[in-house]
Amino acid sequence: MYEKAVICTDLSADSDALVQCVAHLQSIGMRSVVLTHVVDIFSPSAGSQGAGACDAAFQRQVKVLEDHGITVTVDMPLGHAAFSLDEVSRRHRAGLIVVGSGSTGWFGAPFSDSASSDKVQLSRTPVLLASPGAVEMRLSGDCPSLLSNVLYATDFSDTAERAFGHLAYAVRMGAKRITLLHVQDTDLITRVAESCASEFDRRDAIRLIKIRERLEQCGSCDVTCDIVSGTPTNEVSRRSAEGEFTYVVLGSHGRSLDAQGPLGGVSDSVIRDSIAPVLLVPSPGVGTRAS
Repeated sequence: MYEKAVICTDLSADSDALVQCVAHLQSIGMRSVVLTHVVDIFSPSAGSQGAGACDAAFQRQVKVLEDHGITVTVDMPLGHAAFSLDEVSRRHRAGLIVVGSGSTGWFGAPFSDSASSDKVQLSRTPVLLASPGAVEMRLSGDCPSLLSNVLYATDFSDTAERAFGHLAYAVRMGAKRITLLHVQDTDLITRVAESCASEFDRRDAIRLIKIRERLEQCGSCDVTCDIVSGTPTNEVSRRSAEGEFTYVVLGSHGRSLDAQGPLGGVSDSVIRDSIAPVLLVPSPGVGTRAS
């Protein structure tokens, strides 16, 4: 599924650190990389590095990847990163885009306030976002493997179902422990009768059990089902920020009613707060264009 990935680089020290994490990405099947630097024509910093500095930075990062046994292709398109990265992934038939969400060179975009959100919003390819905290964790010598403890948050939407396919892949790749999380939105529950709220809990518990049963068909894994009450944005973001989980799987757009950014409210919040790498799976139809 992720045998070939696009790794975004702005040729900075931040992206050097991201490239150093490649060994952890090999645990999810990555074997070849399209190392991509988009010369962003909308950014005031575009072209600020000379050709010699760019070449040296590319050579440094390519060597790190190749030293890990990764096959590397270099692509340096001209445009806006949010559009160009999706085009690169489609052109090279890559199954994943890897972005360091804290890299300084990604900002100054003319869309949302978060360039990382723009990339996910417009991408038809799943995006793996690694915050500076996530990169730092991956580089520590005693860091557990990427698939040691996985969080999958679901609102049972079509996008969450699509993300389930990537969760099942994680199980097939050797995930050790998975938490299936559903948050009963208190803003909605308070508007219905107590009997209806109890029925919601019962119905959703059955849904989680069915997801667990489907996962058990993919391989051996310790799966926990967890239903909590609260605000989905706060609950999922808090858990992804606490450091318990090593990998978070989400749909990019769900049923959240509190979305204030270009993505679902939960996804936007998790991008900001998570110290674990976050895989955001696009909704069906996101980023597609009429032929």
